[in-house]
Amino acid sequence: YLFYIKKLQNEKKNIEDAEWGENNDSVIEKRFAISAEPLKDDDTENNLSKTYAKSKEVEEMLKTAFINNELLGKIDETQIIQLVNRMKPKIYGQDNYVINENEIGDALYVIEEGKVNVIKGDKLLNIEPLGPSTLFGELALLYDCRRTASILAVTDLKLWYLQRKNFQLIMKINIKIKRSETYKFLKTVNIFEKITESNLLKIVDTIQTKFFTQSNCIIKENEEGRDFFIIISGEVKICKIDELDQQDK
Repeated sequence: YLFYIKKLQNEKKNIEDAEWGENNDSVIEKRFAISAEPLKDDDTENNLSKTYAKSKEVEEMLKTAFINNELLGKIDETQIIQLVNRMKPKIYGQDNYVINENEIGDALYVIEEGKVNVIKGDKLLNIEPLGPSTLFGELALLYDCRRTASILAVTDLKLWYLQRKNFQLIMKINIKIKRSETYKFLKTVNIFEKITESNLLKIVDTIQTKFFTQSNCIIKENEEGRDFFIIISGEVKICKIDELDQQDK
């Protein structure tokens, strides 16, 4: 379990491509740099909308939809649960539009019952209608921007939706908590002892968390170094290439 510092680039085009299924692995590394607006003094849990009761099956379905989503799948599970709790039910009739291309979006949707088509201009983007557990509209949570495609109900629909304001507030509150915890941790690291508070806070804002399973290689000898790691828990072994070759023999 490590903290690591990595140069982030915020590329809206990559996010837009990922929203409608175009594969882009770099999006996962970039998304949290743009996932929350600045925290205000009155941004507290009291400002969140109420929670909505759901069956265990629906809760698990919604959690799985987040986990399987390329943009949102690596949010902490505790945060995903908070997001799921704030999702509201909504019904659409057949042939109604859930999302209209070029409209300003403010919500994410997950299908519980029914099917939809994704339409961009006059082009159908999906081969088969998308059904239960499908998550769509996530770009609206990250940006105050226009929808990049339309979503048309091809059957009657039951959806769950999450408003942007709730997503942003939950993320901001959790970022504030994590920032404080990270700062306290870095204060205990020897190499940061003489760094000023303002500079240490700048480092805190660039840090990300990463998990490695046993026997995974974190850094390879002779590769270009782009990341700086701090071990939070666990142990590592430092080896030269010739030492690894001897072990293999």
